[in-house]
Amino acid sequence: MNLETQHCIVTAFLHHETLTYTQLSHAASSYSIRLALVGDSTLKPLIAMKTSKVFFEGQECELFHSGNAILGKIRDRDFSSSDTFRLTEEGQNMLYLLKKDMKLLHLTEDSLSVAKEGTKYARLAFYAAVIFGLLSVMPDVKEKLWHWLQLLLGLSL
Repeated sequence: MNLETQHCIVTAFLHHETLTYTQLSHAASSYSIRLALVGDSTLKPLIAMKTSKVFFEGQECELFHSGNAILGKIRDRDFSSSDTFRLTEEGQNMLYLLKKDMKLLHLTEDSLSVAKEGTKYARLAFYAAVIFGLLSVMPDVKEKLWHWLQLLLGLSL
């Protein structure tokens, strides 16, 4: 499974702790979900499937399995729309890194926006400095420009 498909599966859990097969199937194909559930020689399982519920000390607990533990249960059947999945530790680690990358990208975009704004003001300050520099060495131009500014702004002389 390529990295892009892995990211699609993991980011489906961005705002949810668990997803049904129907929800997860919007992010990846059945084959990719099966591979993310079982893993292979190069990929640890990214997701686990709910296999049962148990009661422990009066509370209901859901059991999730992945890898070889789930392989026998899913080998000869298709997923049901109500099958429930969650990220494994490997999947949670990948999601953490993706969130961090998204935050860094957002901060970079914000920094670029501020830098563009700063560049605009620096350019204006440069033009103003050039104009005032010219005005200081050419007094007759200064008077004419001042007169034009007063006329343009409607100021009385």
